[in-house]
Amino acid sequence: LLPGLDIYMTCIFVSYSRRDGVLTIPMLESLERYLSGLGSPFVHALDTSRPRWPQMYVIYRLIRSSAIVLVLTPRVFQSPWVRLGLLIGKMLFLPVIYVKASQLPNKSLQVTFDPPPTFAVAKVRVASNAPELRR
Repeated sequence: LLPGLDIYMTCIFVSYSRRDGVLTIPMLESLERYLSGLGSPFVHALDTSRPRWPQMYVIYRLIRSSAIVLVLTPRVFQSPWVRLGLLIGKMLFLPVIYVKASQLPNKSLQVTFDPPPTFAVAKVRVASNAPELRR
């Protein structure tokens, strides 16, 4: 790429949980290499920048993304950060691409856009003085 053109690349936010012990750094590195051919992936565990506010930086990278790649592990939906990321992604209408963690060492990934069973999002009520919203 020419200098400065990387800002036009598609940003891909990789969402995952390592707490269940299934996902490893080499697996994330493999996924990052694969996604680098499609755009500019952000994998927090592999990010070498040291921002002043790391949590805000992760949210910033999510907001700038064009898609979310969710790595499926047995307890991924129990992670508060994964749930927050998916909620923000839903509010931004970002597509979510699901990848099974068991496929990550492979060079050819099979991805799906069909959502697996996900967590339940609480109903949100809107408070307003507008008559049309008070039903």
